[in-house]
Amino acid sequence: MRLMYVLLLAALASTACNKVGNDRFEISGTIEGAAGESVKLIEFTLEDAVTTDSAVIDEKGNFTMTGATAEPTVYMLSLGTSGIVPILIENGEAIEITAKADQFVASAKAKGSKGSEDLMVYFKAFNTFQEKVSGLNEELIPYANLPEFESKRAEAQEKYKTYQQEQKAFVKDFIDNNDNGIVPVFAALYAANFISPETEFEWFFGLLNRFETEHAKSKYTAWFKQFVEPYRNLAELQPGKPAPDFKLATPEGDSLSLSDLRGKYVLVDFWASWCAPCRQENPNVVKMYERFKGKNFEILGVSLDRGKAEWVKAIADDELGWKHVSDLKYWDSVVTGLYAIQSIPATLIVDPQGNIVARNLRGPELESKLESLLQ
Repeated sequence: MRLMYVLLLAALASTACNKVGNDRFEISGTIEGAAGESVKLIEFTLEDAVTTDSAVIDEKGNFTMTGATAEPTVYMLSLGTSGIVPILIENGEAIEITAKADQFVASAKAKGSKGSEDLMVYFKAFNTFQEKVSGLNEELIPYANLPEFESKRAEAQEKYKTYQQEQKAFVKDFIDNNDNGIVPVFAALYAANFISPETEFEWFFGLLNRFETEHAKSKYTAWFKQFVEPYRNLAELQPGKPAPDFKLATPEGDSLSLSDLRGKYVLVDFWASWCAPCRQENPNVVKMYERFKGKNFEILGVSLDRGKAEWVKAIADDELGWKHVSDLKYWDSVVTGLYAIQSIPATLIVDPQGNIVARNLRGPELESKLESLLQ
């Protein structure tokens, strides 16, 4: 996704014990087994991750840090390679953290901040999900060179789908039913790493409406809006809807519009010469084109290139023998907004009447869909 590791940042609200002045906050705690190590307080922005403070843990495992923040802010408490835990804090709060160094994320607890408690529950659920997925990979290793590997992999894939569905249900329930300040705003930002706005756009825009009502002044609401806005027109890009028309230049200097191909099934392939995954996918698209090109089928390659020479060379090098267009405007191309393109490669199948049939299919799924349409 173009938008950044932005989604590793966040925001929330919480209650507090007023042990410090209203213009400061304090974070203190005890981490067993971490004497002499350094604990860092990290704040994520849209562009970077900034260490705002650090402290050396004393021989008893204790540490203290103080600071100030302009609004309720989510920080990440980092202990070397042991992981990070979220802390939601605002001025006037004093938060106490306890944890064990060898189980930093799993054992971490917060006192004095309900928002931090909620966020830790949320993070731990993601860690549990990742541990389950890693466990599936570990289970496959003994079968790597055995005949039953494929059957075991199929079993692992089904388990993964189950884990994924469970995690998705947890995430949506957590966000929909949490009204603890800006906790759900953070959770929604982080959820975008796991749940695609491409398929859940109605849910994401429902959240945006909620956050703009409840937390209009929060920087995290502004970040969430910046993330979801490019998907606003997805409701008009679902199967059965007319495919928005566009006209762009061909490599030969002529112009070609999507509507010029009306009467055929058209695979619109969004790609670029600089996009490694696109180039890796091109041989598969070539095979599909050779298989289906005589069956009322055409491909329209739409490039997000910046330079004509690179674009034309890639077409020749990859032997892409179909129609191509581009306005050579990179991510500012007219098509990115028109079709809510946030990453490439991306695909769109359009029927002979100009209506959308399917979006963003690749590999075997794409070939299977084309086969069902063109048989």
